[in-house]
Amino acid sequence: MSAEFILSNFNKNVFELIPERENMPLDPSGVYYTIMKKGKPVGVVGFIPSRFEKNSGFIQIALIPEYRGRGILRKAEILLAEKHGLKRLYATIDKDNIPSITSHLRAGFRSISKTESTELRDKGLLDENSIRLVMDIDRG
Repeated sequence: MSAEFILSNFNKNVFELIPERENMPLDPSGVYYTIMKKGKPVGVVGFIPSRFEKNSGFIQIALIPEYRGRGILRKAEILLAEKHGLKRLYATIDKDNIPSITSHLRAGFRSISKTESTELRDKGLLDENSIRLVMDIDRG
């Protein structure tokens, strides 16, 4: 991983620079960082540990608009996974947020099956307006 990217202590002022931050509620059980690229803040990333699966978590990421579309999402999520020994990341994204869905798919996420989605919806764990993506972290 390039040393040009690091995760530093969460900086709420950086978080406030992100227009869509209201779509990323900070969870009290979550772990959050500021993403730095060559010493400049470019966004925030964090995860909420899964209660059902060891070494996995629900990823949350928001980038400052001018840094979107540059491959930062994957780099930041991999750094986060390595830092915390995560083997699987989940993303829950609004169905209408096509740019985020596209970015996550390009980063290596895949959609869960329709059966899994239905089961999660039936249990009240996935909103009708959201989709769930998953990425297994390859340590190879």
